[in-house]
Amino acid sequence: MRNRSRRLNVAVILFTFIVAICVGSIALSASLHWTNPTTYADGTNIPDSVKATLTGYIRINKTNPRDTTGKNGWYYAGEARNGGTSWPSDNDIDALLRSWGFEGQEIQLTVSSAYKASDGQEYDSALSEVLAYTVPFVVRGATQAPTVLEVR
Repeated sequence: MRNRSRRLNVAVILFTFIVAICVGSIALSASLHWTNPTTYADGTNIPDSVKATLTGYIRINKTNPRDTTGKNGWYYAGEARNGGTSWPSDNDIDALLRSWGFEGQEIQLTVSSAYKASDGQEYDSALSEVLAYTVPFVVRGATQAPTVLEVR
Protein backbone atom coordinates (compact mmCIF):
# COMPACT_ATOMS: atom_id res chain seq x y z
CA MET A 1 0.00 0.00 0.00
CA ARG A 2 1.61 3.23 -1.08
CA ASN A 3 -0.66 5.43 0.96
CA ARG A 4 -2.56 3.64 3.68
CA SER A 5 -4.74 6.62 4.41
CA ARG A 6 -6.51 6.50 1.04
CA ARG A 7 -10.21 6.10 1.44
CA LEU A 8 -12.22 3.81 -0.77
CA ASN A 9 -14.20 5.62 -3.41
CA VAL A 10 -17.78 5.28 -2.25
CA ALA A 11 -19.05 6.86 -5.46
CA VAL A 12 -18.64 3.55 -7.24
CA ILE A 13 -20.56 1.57 -4.68
CA LEU A 14 -23.81 0.81 -6.39
CA PHE A 15 -26.42 -0.55 -4.17
CA THR A 16 -28.95 -3.01 -5.57
CA PHE A 17 -31.72 -4.71 -3.71
CA ILE A 18 -33.18 -7.76 -5.43
CA VAL A 19 -36.43 -9.34 -4.41
CA ALA A 20 -37.38 -12.74 -5.88
CA ILE A 21 -40.19 -15.21 -5.32
CA CYS A 22 -39.40 -18.77 -4.21
CA VAL A 23 -41.79 -20.65 -6.45
CA GLY A 24 -41.90 -23.84 -4.41
CA SER A 25 -42.75 -22.24 -1.09
CA ILE A 26 -44.41 -19.06 -2.35
CA ALA A 27 -42.34 -17.13 0.20
CA LEU A 28 -40.56 -13.90 -0.42
CA SER A 29 -36.80 -14.14 -0.57
CA ALA A 30 -34.47 -11.20 -0.93
CA SER A 31 -30.89 -10.17 -0.54
CA LEU A 32 -28.89 -6.99 -0.69
CA HIS A 33 -26.37 -6.66 -3.54
CA TRP A 34 -23.78 -3.97 -4.25
CA THR A 35 -20.69 -3.31 -6.35
CA ASN A 36 -17.43 -2.85 -4.49
CA PRO A 37 -15.32 0.20 -5.33
CA THR A 38 -12.60 -0.07 -7.98
CA THR A 39 -10.64 3.07 -7.08
CA TYR A 40 -9.49 4.91 -4.00
CA ALA A 41 -10.87 8.39 -3.38
CA ASP A 42 -7.83 9.88 -5.13
CA GLY A 43 -8.67 7.95 -8.33
CA THR A 44 -5.90 5.35 -8.00
CA ASN A 45 -7.03 1.85 -8.99
CA ILE A 46 -7.51 -0.63 -6.18
CA PRO A 47 -5.30 -3.67 -6.92
CA ASP A 48 -7.06 -7.02 -7.42
CA SER A 49 -5.22 -8.37 -4.38
CA VAL A 50 -6.95 -5.72 -2.23
CA LYS A 51 -10.35 -6.10 -3.95
CA ALA A 52 -10.34 -9.78 -2.98
CA THR A 53 -10.03 -8.84 0.70
CA LEU A 54 -12.67 -6.09 0.90
CA THR A 55 -15.29 -6.44 3.59
CA GLY A 56 -18.75 -4.97 3.02
CA TYR A 57 -20.34 -3.75 6.25
CA ILE A 58 -24.13 -3.57 6.24
CA ARG A 59 -25.77 -1.15 8.65
CA ILE A 60 -29.40 -0.41 9.43
CA ASN A 61 -31.09 2.47 11.22
CA LYS A 62 -32.56 0.34 14.04
CA THR A 63 -31.19 -1.55 17.00
CA ASN A 64 -31.00 -5.31 16.46
CA PRO A 65 -29.60 -8.43 18.14
CA ARG A 66 -26.19 -7.85 16.52
CA ASP A 67 -25.85 -4.22 17.63
CA THR A 68 -27.81 -2.31 20.26
CA THR A 69 -25.31 0.52 20.68
CA GLY A 70 -25.05 2.01 17.19
CA LYS A 71 -22.73 4.70 15.91
CA ASN A 72 -24.12 7.93 14.50
CA GLY A 73 -27.56 6.33 14.27
CA TRP A 74 -26.37 3.32 12.22
CA TYR A 75 -26.29 -0.16 13.68
CA TYR A 76 -24.15 -3.07 12.47
CA ALA A 77 -26.32 -5.72 10.82
CA GLY A 78 -23.80 -7.98 9.11
CA GLU A 79 -20.95 -8.21 6.67
CA ALA A 80 -19.71 -9.87 3.51
CA ARG A 81 -16.01 -10.78 3.58
CA ASN A 82 -13.37 -11.55 0.97
CA GLY A 83 -14.75 -9.23 -1.71
CA GLY A 84 -18.33 -10.46 -1.26
CA THR A 85 -21.11 -8.29 -2.68
CA SER A 86 -24.32 -9.68 -1.21
CA TRP A 87 -25.93 -10.17 2.19
CA PRO A 88 -27.19 -12.21 3.95
CA SER A 89 -25.46 -15.40 2.86
CA ASP A 90 -28.71 -17.39 2.84
CA ASN A 91 -30.34 -14.76 0.56
CA ASP A 92 -33.28 -14.31 2.89
CA ILE A 93 -33.06 -10.81 4.31
CA ASP A 94 -36.81 -10.70 4.92
CA ALA A 95 -36.74 -13.70 7.26
CA LEU A 96 -33.75 -12.27 9.11
CA LEU A 97 -35.33 -8.84 9.55
CA ARG A 98 -38.65 -10.39 10.60
CA SER A 99 -36.78 -12.45 13.21
CA TRP A 100 -35.48 -9.15 14.62
CA GLY A 101 -39.07 -7.87 14.92
CA PHE A 102 -39.16 -5.55 11.89
CA GLU A 103 -42.05 -7.16 9.97
CA GLY A 104 -44.11 -4.43 8.28
CA GLN A 105 -41.65 -1.70 9.32
CA GLU A 106 -39.61 0.55 7.07
CA ILE A 107 -35.90 0.28 7.68
CA GLN A 108 -32.98 1.97 6.03
CA LEU A 109 -29.89 0.09 4.90
CA THR A 110 -26.44 1.29 3.88
CA VAL A 111 -23.14 -0.37 2.96
CA SER A 112 -19.51 0.62 3.32
CA SER A 113 -16.44 -1.21 2.05
CA ALA A 114 -13.30 -1.64 4.09
CA TYR A 115 -9.83 -3.07 3.62
CA LYS A 116 -7.10 -3.96 6.06
CA ALA A 117 -3.71 -2.39 5.29
CA SER A 118 -0.38 -4.12 5.82
CA ASP A 119 -0.04 -2.35 9.19
CA GLY A 120 -3.25 -4.03 10.39
CA GLN A 121 -5.27 -0.79 10.27
CA GLU A 122 -8.73 -1.11 8.70
CA TYR A 123 -9.84 1.70 6.37
CA ASP A 124 -13.57 2.10 5.80
CA SER A 125 -15.27 3.99 2.98
CA ALA A 126 -18.04 6.47 3.53
CA LEU A 127 -21.52 4.98 3.69
CA SER A 128 -23.31 4.33 0.41
CA GLU A 129 -26.60 5.95 -0.50
CA VAL A 130 -29.34 4.93 1.89
CA LEU A 131 -31.93 2.45 0.71
CA ALA A 132 -35.34 2.56 2.39
CA TYR A 133 -37.05 -0.82 2.52
CA THR A 134 -40.28 -2.01 4.09
CA VAL A 135 -39.97 -5.50 5.51
CA PRO A 136 -42.90 -7.42 4.04
CA PHE A 137 -45.38 -9.42 6.01
CA VAL A 138 -45.38 -13.13 5.30
CA VAL A 139 -47.50 -13.63 2.18
CA ARG A 140 -49.44 -16.84 1.79
CA GLY A 141 -51.52 -17.65 -1.24
CA ALA A 142 -51.29 -15.45 -4.31
CA THR A 143 -47.97 -15.13 -6.09
CA GLN A 144 -46.58 -11.90 -7.44
CA ALA A 145 -43.94 -11.01 -9.98
CA PRO A 146 -40.36 -10.49 -8.76
CA THR A 147 -39.45 -6.90 -7.93
CA VAL A 148 -36.05 -5.35 -8.54
CA LEU A 149 -35.12 -2.09 -6.85
CA GLU A 150 -31.89 -0.30 -7.72
CA VAL A 151 -30.48 2.75 -6.02
CA ARG A 152 -27.69 4.76 -7.65
